[in-house]
Amino acid sequence: MKLHKIRALKTLLSGAARLHFSQYGEDVLLHKRFRKPSTEHFYVDVGAHHPYHLSNTAYLWTLGWSGVNVDASSAVIAAFNASRPQDLNLQAAVVSEEAAATSSSITFYSSKDIDNCATCDPDVARERGLTQTTTVPCTSLTAIVEQAHARFPGRFGFLNIDIEGLDDQVIQNIEAWPQKPQIVMVEIYGTTIPDVLGTRTYKLLTDAGYGFTERLGHTAVFELLGG
Repeated sequence: MKLHKIRALKTLLSGAARLHFSQYGEDVLLHKRFRKPSTEHFYVDVGAHHPYHLSNTAYLWTLGWSGVNVDASSAVIAAFNASRPQDLNLQAAVVSEEAAATSSSITFYSSKDIDNCATCDPDVARERGLTQTTTVPCTSLTAIVEQAHARFPGRFGFLNIDIEGLDDQVIQNIEAWPQKPQIVMVEIYGTTIPDVLGTRTYKLLTDAGYGFTERLGHTAVFELLGG
């Protein structure tokens, strides 16, 4: 997209322009919920992709938050280790409790080292023509939340899940977590709001006490009621 240079400059000088990192402006919503710097909140970002580019946690990190960043790509985790060394950065695929209990690794499909379309779902991989494969460690989201709860002080403020096809499987034991996040953002494909309302992810989260409050692109936003 090309901008008219003078108009773009006027916009910047006006002070009205706002910076955001995420793909669909998810962090603009987070700015409305969390405005003050804090070291008493932590996040968990599953399918973290990049410390800044298309990141739903970069804004929170600038506020002083820390947390856990998880991605199956070793290149992604190397980038997080360089940019966010105070965080816990894990190279792993996040799978269901049952899958994590029976296997320590899984096949990861991608087209390049840092790929926001990568997946561990073979059906999704076939649909997207992903031919680059590697075997990566796998773990459950419950295990990751337990690590985050033990390592970082304060409130579990934000959970982001973007793992291309396995999202609903990893939250099925949310009631057993040591803390529930205040806000959950999860990628749910669907053309309409009723499509989202018909998903297992919607049922799992609303049964766990969340309200479905926003839809930003493919991202569904759930907030803990009374939390």
